[in-house]
Amino acid sequence: MSEAFKLAMNEMRNHYRQSPLSPFKLANSFTANIANATNGPVPNELIKVADSFNQGFSGQLENDKSYIQNCVNELKSANNLDDFRTKMEQKRQKAKDEASARIDKLYDNLTQVGVDHPESQGLILDTADKINSFINNIINAIVDFVTNIVNNIVHWLEEAWDRVKNFFGNVASQVSSFFGSIF
Repeated sequence: MSEAFKLAMNEMRNHYRQSPLSPFKLANSFTANIANATNGPVPNELIKVADSFNQGFSGQLENDKSYIQNCVNELKSANNLDDFRTKMEQKRQKAKDEASARIDKLYDNLTQVGVDHPESQGLILDTADKINSFINNIINAIVDFVTNIVNNIVHWLEEAWDRVKNFFGNVASQVSSFFGSIF
């Protein structure tokens, strides 16, 4: 049964790489039987793997937050939108790459726990699916957030420029009108 479990774990990993937002469904009846037949106790190793992933991913999120805050502060002080946009694109890609590497390591560790505890393979498959689905939603939210920051700042700068231009155009028109009608 361990070979079928490994196959199911790899199917799940590959599915989430290709279609991160669609739920995983066990592809064949043999792997589906693993999920239904083996729902043994929660191995301590499973808890350790999940805790380790949580700590690493939480650290990554904290680093991402600090990096983005620093980039926003640099943008405020240096006003270099091109540099900001480049850094945000690099951070978006780096966040995806780091998450992908963490998920690969998670799957490797969970697969080993399943091999060591065949009585809990169904639970491990379910756990892997839940973690991956959750993490993919978080990563997509981060990617969308970073993309929106850049788009919103660009839009705000364009709008601010138009407002400045319109304001001073109106003031100049009022001044001209005032002095044109004063006598």
